Amino acid sequence: MRNYYNLFTFILLLSLFSAACEKTREYPEINLPSTSVLSIETNWGVVNSSHLRLREKPRKDASPVALLYRGFVIEITSRTQSLSEIEGKSDYWYHINYDGLTGWVFGGYLDIFDSKDEANRAARRLN
Repeated sequence: MRNYYNLFTFILLLSLFSAACEKTREYPEINLPSTSVLSIETNWGVVNSSHLRLREKPRKDASPVALLYRGFVIEITSRTQSLSEIEGKSDYWYHINYDGLTGWVFGGYLDIFDSKDEANRAARRLN
């Protein structure tokens, strides 16, 4: 029995020493060029109508997710590539975040700003 114990200890120590002597891997450095895909640009909007439907998709007939009210400040994350026309207004559909909700709103009922501070000032003027 003692011989098995000694053999087991020897094999264990040998495997530990060989693992400690293993050469560390070097990973190549990856430099990615800056592209528009890797950068995020956020704009801010203020709802300028009495109420605005937040929709699941960028279409007038898409299911509403929530109602946004005059003076709400929203984060704009993207927009459609083509203009749409609703109630005589021509604008884009904007994908937005508001208070944990995401969806699409028609831009004809938004005032758009480059910074959240500007949007907050405009929202205070509306109320």
